[in-house]
Amino acid sequence: MNMVDPAIRSSKAAGRLPDTSFVQISETSFAGHVFAPDDPLRKYTVALIIDGYEIRTTRADLPTHDLDIRTGGDGCHGFRFSLPPGAIEAGTTVETRIANLAIPVGGPIVIDPDHPSRLPSRNANGLTWLGGLRFSAWVAAGDAAAIEVLVDEQRVMQAVPTGWTTIPGVSDRPARLFEFHLPERFADGAAHRIAVNEDGGETFSGCPLPFVAFDDGLASTIGGFGGLAGERLRAELFDRLLPMSWPLARYNEWKERFPKSSAPAYESEVAVILAGDGVDDTIESLKAQTGVRWVAASLPAARDALGFAPELMRAFLAGDAAQSPIVVFAPSGTSFAPDALRRLAWGLEQSPDVFAAYGDLEVIGEDGTPWPLCFPAFDYERMLEQGYCSIVFALRRSHLERALDAGAATLFRLFNAQLDMPGDDANGIVHVPGVIASLPRLDLAAAATTLAEANVAHLGRRNTPAEVIAGTGAGSLPSVRIVRRQASQASVAIVVVTDGDSDALRGCLAALRPNADRPDTEIIVADTGYCHPRVAAVLAESEGVPATVVTVDGPFNPARMANLAARSTERDYLCLIADDVTATEAGWLDELLARSADPCVGAVGPLVMGKAGLVYNAGVVLGPGFAAAPAFADAVAEGAGYGGMLAVAHQRSALAMGCLLTWRGDYLGVGGMDEIHFPLDFADVDFCLKLRAASRRIVMTPHARVRRSGRRPSRAPHSPGSQARALDMLRARWGEAIAADPCYSPLLSLDPVPYSALAWPPRSDAPRRAEAPTPLPVPEGF
Repeated sequence: MNMVDPAIRSSKAAGRLPDTSFVQISETSFAGHVFAPDDPLRKYTVALIIDGYEIRTTRADLPTHDLDIRTGGDGCHGFRFSLPPGAIEAGTTVETRIANLAIPVGGPIVIDPDHPSRLPSRNANGLTWLGGLRFSAWVAAGDAAAIEVLVDEQRVMQAVPTGWTTIPGVSDRPARLFEFHLPERFADGAAHRIAVNEDGGETFSGCPLPFVAFDDGLASTIGGFGGLAGERLRAELFDRLLPMSWPLARYNEWKERFPKSSAPAYESEVAVILAGDGVDDTIESLKAQTGVRWVAASLPAARDALGFAPELMRAFLAGDAAQSPIVVFAPSGTSFAPDALRRLAWGLEQSPDVFAAYGDLEVIGEDGTPWPLCFPAFDYERMLEQGYCSIVFALRRSHLERALDAGAATLFRLFNAQLDMPGDDANGIVHVPGVIASLPRLDLAAAATTLAEANVAHLGRRNTPAEVIAGTGAGSLPSVRIVRRQASQASVAIVVVTDGDSDALRGCLAALRPNADRPDTEIIVADTGYCHPRVAAVLAESEGVPATVVTVDGPFNPARMANLAARSTERDYLCLIADDVTATEAGWLDELLARSADPCVGAVGPLVMGKAGLVYNAGVVLGPGFAAAPAFADAVAEGAGYGGMLAVAHQRSALAMGCLLTWRGDYLGVGGMDEIHFPLDFADVDFCLKLRAASRRIVMTPHARVRRSGRRPSRAPHSPGSQARALDMLRARWGEAIAADPCYSPLLSLDPVPYSALAWPPRSDAPRRAEAPTPLPVPEGF
């Protein structure tokens, strides 16, 4: 139904049922009447229901000018509801019923997001403070060339578009995005007011916007005062919720500001082996090393990119490097940071069980500008598909000899050979945060071929049949695609969680039709009692999509609905999918199942696209706002993404419940979704963290793609604190995991846009592993 519809939907029932109507008269206002012809003086109480939740009641005793009273009465049988702005979302279902009798009043109204009264005007705009000195603005006009930025009514700078986003609440309407940082002088601890406008025109909505920023954060500022230690905890929380950041494009200034390394001096000698010719830059950088002794060799270029002659390496190890317990590898032409060797040695010295260490890298742009590649703790999937950690790295001598015995003749194979046996522990690999080297320009296509061959050898040793397809590289690093096939016949239950949006459910089921004929696959629709009639009607007309319906009593609770569906099936895998998701690309389910074939993988999710052709999410990053944020939201899906991550499968700490696949045994083993503490928000994050606590990997693969309309399942409007309570529980249970996401770099910002800025200041540079998180048991009532 349109936003404003003059037609009254009446239901004149036989017998004693009253005459009723229900209409929407503005964006957030609704009206109607309830009149019983056989009891004309009776006044009814009417309940307003949004997506199954009763949020408000009122007495139907207003004048009803449009009601023809022919059987007596006072003509006062009308009602009206007015809701606050933002209470109604696209796709929301609004209903009214006679309180306590469950008798519908008129008919349900499904809000139409395309109605003109809901669409922003061409000149709609907005401004958001992302924390610190970082801001984000958007303009609905697609040709916006620049915006003017004013602080305290004084012009400070001009910002140009940095990309695209979607208009808040209208997922298929793109807008120009402007992301910018104010000059550092405004990080002075004083309150300021910022405003923006387009070409000197009217000020954007939400302006002027107050903000405050502290140089190096509030906690550091308070620490410098002395005598205020009692305020430090409060300051640290402020810095977590509103962190400072710095533009990636100004990385040179950032690294000069934070040059200090925590790595101690290393007493033993480090051997350095360079693959290929052209070592002048490398030798100069080795001469500048501090806190370490070293010996180096350059091995002539071999047939493969990043390859070497194993016999020459053995000769060097037996000769000049005979006293070196640690060996560092890099392509010839690499320029090491002055502390690189002692930092890598620091990583290996953390524990006797650590056998490999790697750090972050720089790549040089066409104009000679360095750009940082800040990596996660060890990511097995990304190692396979990108080799990100196996270009510059360090190995213990004993493990290097083991790799040579396995036939390794390239840097990629030296590294992945450390995990050739299924029992090999990836916790023996550490990431040392901080840039350790600047890479020479690589032939990415040749490197991808070498990486593919190294993966074939590695997976063969692990008895994992797979096809490996070399790509052309993305984001300054090589890329390949691992295609596993042995899980294609596993049984799976596709669980569609619906809140009763008929149009969304109809589209979702139509897209699932090709999977209905797949052997050992069933489709389960999980609904609630209030929306079951609409769901039944959609299923009746969805020919060729046989589905079982699981109905949950009570309000909309996606976690409870998923749990009941999981208990109702005996299939091997569960694929949880929201009803506003359409899986239109062939092979998406096989790709998810193939990734799940590895018994160490607990859940797999696809790249989720939005209507406007931008990324909806690529998994979830923990930490922004001391909470969770979608990865790569609003990025162009065909782009490489930061560090080439949108081109390769990689690990995440969490996935969104909009679409994820998990082994049913794992799902039940960790207790499924927590339907008590996370009925509407963060159940998916909590579930994935429980899987990780059980030593399972969480994987996002861009080789499977689905589309999401952007209509979110509605939260309970009558309980504005429900999300806050869920977030409090998430922080209490998983606070350490949120504060230090191993799948995200401590050098990258924790403001609301992951992978788009550097942290100011950077967090810990201590060597780290991809360790399983440990939940804090929170007593009931807290």
